[in-house]
Amino acid sequence: MKQIQIILLLAVTLCNNDMLAQEIKDSTKTKKNEIGINVIPFFLMLNNSESDNIPLFHVFYKRQLKGNWYGRLSISIMTDRNPSGKNEQPMITALPGTKMAIEYTKVEKNNYLQYFAGIEKRWGKGKVRQFAGLDIGYSNYKTSSKRFYGIRNFISNADANSYFPDNRSGSDSVIFNYRYTYNAIALNPFYGLQFNFSKRFFLSAQVGYNLQLITQKTKKIVENRNFSDYINRNITTMDISTSGIVNNISICYRF
Repeated sequence: MKQIQIILLLAVTLCNNDMLAQEIKDSTKTKKNEIGINVIPFFLMLNNSESDNIPLFHVFYKRQLKGNWYGRLSISIMTDRNPSGKNEQPMITALPGTKMAIEYTKVEKNNYLQYFAGIEKRWGKGKVRQFAGLDIGYSNYKTSSKRFYGIRNFISNADANSYFPDNRSGSDSVIFNYRYTYNAIALNPFYGLQFNFSKRFFLSAQVGYNLQLITQKTKKIVENRNFSDYINRNITTMDISTSGIVNNISICYRF
């Protein structure tokens, strides 16, 4: 009797799984739109991650085009959580008497938007399916770099036999202030897995590389010729980023 009950339980379980798989298959045929939100930015926020150019928020939309081919659109709010890492250590020079000269740089960067559009192909059966494709992206952002020079009184530390500037004294002059404008075009080949746990909801995990062609334009805002002379310049660089190879773990909804 117990054996019969176990067999019946297994049969019901397999039947339910087959029914869910069939419902998922049917829903993918009738529901052609998908939206999703990437959860990686939330984990980075909780972890107090300090890094360059990481997403604060990332959402995307997908549309079934024909068969297993899907079009993709996404938008991200990008930020730099380590701006202080780009600030140079102050350069301090002793002057005659009780004065010290200090020179330092401050870098500022605003949040910006990053856009992607692409195409993907899916294959596989059941709850777990695979996909691969290519995204093309664009972003525009600006940073500023200010160089300061000031004269301070110094404070002595007799115990450590050292001296350091008194930041309460003196005022600083701006040596130069440069604004950098960046335009980036990116190619992002990717591969991923999709786990369907209901007719409407599924999880998606994606890995990929980010290849960027970046142009930099430098504009002179303020310059003090008593200290230095800088010229405007344009630079083009190629960047291949692999630091965020697992770049998308998303909760998605099909409709």
